[in-house]
Amino acid sequence: MATENKTELISCTFPDCNAHFETEAQLKRHKRTTPEHDYCAICDKDFEDDQEFLVHKIESPKHIVCPICNKDFRSEEGQHLHLKQVRGHLLAEVAPCLTHSRPMLPNKISDVSVVARSSSVPAD
Repeated sequence: MATENKTELISCTFPDCNAHFETEAQLKRHKRTTPEHDYCAICDKDFEDDQEFLVHKIESPKHIVCPICNKDFRSEEGQHLHLKQVRGHLLAEVAPCLTHSRPMLPNKISDVSVVARSSSVPAD
């Protein structure tokens, strides 16, 4: 007599997604590769939208990210070079982060400490 091994499928954690998986690894791969899912694979967290995901990446010490275009970096040096070369037109004088009371992403360009403003703040 054969016995059936029924494993309970794991549902995708995003509300509008009806996908199901046999393993947690398959679920995580799905969330990483589905553009409609704002998922942080490093922290294993889901986010409602890309803005919430960006805020998470800016605030988390596990991430090095451009606060303007959301590009990830392997090092702070790479991020600072990007901000200086590619995003130089959006750099402004030191300003507190909109969600914190401390300056965000200090950089030194032309002997003036600057900080990247969030894309939600209009450039001067």
